[in-house]
Amino acid sequence: MKKICLIILAILITSCGKSSNSDSGSTEMVVASSTLRSPVSKTDPELEDVTHIVSSLPVFPNDDPGWKLTFEDNFDEPSVAISKGVDPECFSKTPTCMINWWSRESCPEYGSHLAKLNKCNWDVYHYYNYMDFDLPEGEGVNAFDPMQVVVKDGNLILSAEASTYSTINCKKPFHDPRINHQNYTIQCPILSGGVESRNHGPNNKYGFTQEYGRFEVRAILPNGPGSWPAHWLLPMQGVGDDGCGWPHSGEIDIMESWIKSDEKVKGGLIKGDCEKQVHLGKGFNWKAKSEFYPNLTYEQRKKTFFTDYHTYAVEWDSQKIRFLVDNIYIGQINKGDIIKNKHSPPGGLPIDMPSGPFYWILNTTIYKPEKEELRPVQSTFQKQEHKIDYVKVYKKCKPGEAGCTQFTYRNNQALCPGIREHLGDHNSKSICKAWPNFSLSFARCLEKGGTAVLNGEYCALDEGSWYKARSISGYCPWPREYVGFNGSYPVCKAWPHFKIKQSNCDGTIWNNYCIWSKGTWWRARELK
Repeated sequence: MKKICLIILAILITSCGKSSNSDSGSTEMVVASSTLRSPVSKTDPELEDVTHIVSSLPVFPNDDPGWKLTFEDNFDEPSVAISKGVDPECFSKTPTCMINWWSRESCPEYGSHLAKLNKCNWDVYHYYNYMDFDLPEGEGVNAFDPMQVVVKDGNLILSAEASTYSTINCKKPFHDPRINHQNYTIQCPILSGGVESRNHGPNNKYGFTQEYGRFEVRAILPNGPGSWPAHWLLPMQGVGDDGCGWPHSGEIDIMESWIKSDEKVKGGLIKGDCEKQVHLGKGFNWKAKSEFYPNLTYEQRKKTFFTDYHTYAVEWDSQKIRFLVDNIYIGQINKGDIIKNKHSPPGGLPIDMPSGPFYWILNTTIYKPEKEELRPVQSTFQKQEHKIDYVKVYKKCKPGEAGCTQFTYRNNQALCPGIREHLGDHNSKSICKAWPNFSLSFARCLEKGGTAVLNGEYCALDEGSWYKARSISGYCPWPREYVGFNGSYPVCKAWPHFKIKQSNCDGTIWNNYCIWSKGTWWRARELK
């Protein structure tokens, strides 16, 4: 931990260059004088002398006009869906089966089984599951089968089930005359379900794709030997078009859950640098924490993703991708973030935002983890069910647009790096408040691609964030902020991520404040 802290400190010190005047651009925010609210209640007689401090702070426009629904499938009964305006043809239509990653054909033999599936939205997978980490030919475990896809009780259910086939019949290469190309046999020990929404048909009539927006799924996840459910997005164009192949054009993982990382779900972005032939990726793990799920015991939280419905979403635009679980931010990837991995050159590479229309993939995969005890065994494999309550997609509304939805978010600190505070959004960028003791150098802002410096405190960086520096006075020891006086005592705000405990307050504590013998009121704060 000490080493990590020293590294962070060194990075931040390095970022503070010399100040210089600049006329690099027009002001993009309105700066106004405002009054800081007293840090303590005026109703407490001991603290009535706390002063107010007048400071010039920016006033940001309302940059969140909300979201407009562009696509949804609630997996209703056909009669209910039709009453809501869905074309009856979407249920009577012959199913389409994907027989490898790029080729599809009609599969009327599954018409009765898939009668309740909206086939204008979804094609069904019917091929060997390539998500096997390059198992040798003939050693495959899992294939997709349309019989493992069903709409029932208001859910899309993507099951995984043991079959009557043996391993030796799975993943054998053969020339498939339907595609005039090599394919793999699908008589595998475990069969599972998967669907996608890639556009096809006359004038791309069927399927669904969209560039940018909020993509959201509500689901109960399967959990058992070899379990790997996923909700993800891939681009309609670009994969292989330039000779680079996956993942140059991007893969957005809204949610994936691994049996090797039980109790966790993950969201992330995989991208590539075509010129350097490097794969870049960044992701965020999320465990159900008591502060966000206070009604659940520890044992219930460990299982909650597999026993209860949860909502998984990303919010994606040209500057960033935000990852959410139950509208709790679990992380953010900004355009220009430096990604370091074993494939990248020293110093890493900046990641770019994917663009263009992307389509849905919802699937249940069964794979062979490294740990023997986590692997599926055909003879003892118990049926797993991945229940999806709904899929929804939104586009960002224009200011003043009607019919828009506002979401309530939690855990905003995940939107800013390190321990910076998230103050809001401006021009599709996060506004992050820097550590108290570091000034924001004009030169450093311009060096990193800043487009404006405002009030000597703010600059916009290409990484997708507005940064605000804040200085510290001599009244409060580093790195706390001075916010006023209570009598003869300076009032100091602690770092955002530190709490004050009774044991640290010499027995005097009030409303998250305590007075120390050093003659200072200390206030802790937590980011919400």
